[in-house]
Amino acid sequence: MNDSLPKLLLRRSEAGPGAILWGREAQPYFGRMFDGLLAQGLLKERAPAKTWPACADCDSECGEREIVEIGNRLVAECPEDHRRDTILDSEHLRSFEIDPVALCRRIARESGLAGEPAPIMAGLWALGRLPNHRHVLLALDPVSAADPRLVTMIRTVGEPFETSLLLPSGIPIERRQYLAETGLAVVLSQDAFAAAGFALSAEVLVPSLPGEVRLIIGRGGRTVTLDRQE
Repeated sequence: MNDSLPKLLLRRSEAGPGAILWGREAQPYFGRMFDGLLAQGLLKERAPAKTWPACADCDSECGEREIVEIGNRLVAECPEDHRRDTILDSEHLRSFEIDPVALCRRIARESGLAGEPAPIMAGLWALGRLPNHRHVLLALDPVSAADPRLVTMIRTVGEPFETSLLLPSGIPIERRQYLAETGLAVVLSQDAFAAAGFALSAEVLVPSLPGEVRLIIGRGGRTVTLDRQE
């Protein structure tokens, strides 16, 4: 369990609407916080899975495997070779849908941001304002981060040099460079959390220097990029 639960939820949210957290990933986090997220509706448990993906190296085009109960075991059967059956437990069959509205509200509330979180466009959220009135925006998925209207839409909230933009992991360095050069303070969302909980670190949400940005440090991915070279 390398990531905090908030980081995991944001990373899974990069899949877009209807993002899912599977039980085998969620299991290490089960406890009071997880139960609270279920009670608040940030996570909604779905019906247990009845099928399981094919083996990663399957070349028989078998598709989804049926899950059956054999004795006291749950088994995803391989139709070609039962030696390749996958033994599961009940937690593997569980899955949870992530509510992006509740997720953004939780992050904003624990971060002490002023204002009510609101969508600017699909996948792009205005979380609120810092005490110095800087706007904090969150691009939940790579599609919204790559949208050519992004900077224009951000200007409807505030001037770019007064805005911090949280981006999902995997955004190309050229895109981050371009957004930073418009005056946005660009931060990878995985790097923005404080030590615990859903609160963002105010120290991380700082403005980029105007003009060309030469150095980008990604703490979450342990990367350093100088003049667009990682």
